[in-house]
Amino acid sequence: MPFPKSLYMLVSNTNIMEMFELMEMMTPKRVELFKMLSEFEPHSIRELAEVMERDVKNIWDDLKLLENFGLISFQAEGRIRRPIVRKQIIITLVEVRR
Repeated sequence: MPFPKSLYMLVSNTNIMEMFELMEMMTPKRVELFKMLSEFEPHSIRELAEVMERDVKNIWDDLKLLENFGLISFQAEGRIRRPIVRKQIIITLVEVRR
C-alpha cells in the first residue's frame, strides 16, 4: 500500500507551524509506532522493537522525535526506559489523486 500524499492531524494546544512540522515528521513507520505505543503499552524500548520487528536503534531514534514533539515521554524503571504516550493525536490518512 503506497503512503498517502496527505496526512492530517488534530493535536490540541498546537499552533499551525507545529502542526505542519508534525505532519512532515510523521512517516508511515512513525504513525505505526505511535499507534502501537497507544495500544500495546510496552514495558521497554527493546520489547517494542521486538513486537514491531524493527531495529532497537531505529525505534529509539523515532521515539526521540516523538518525545521532541511532546507526544511521548520516558519513564525510568531501573535501567529500562519505558515509552509513555503523553498526548493522543487523531490521524486521518487521505490519498490525494492528481
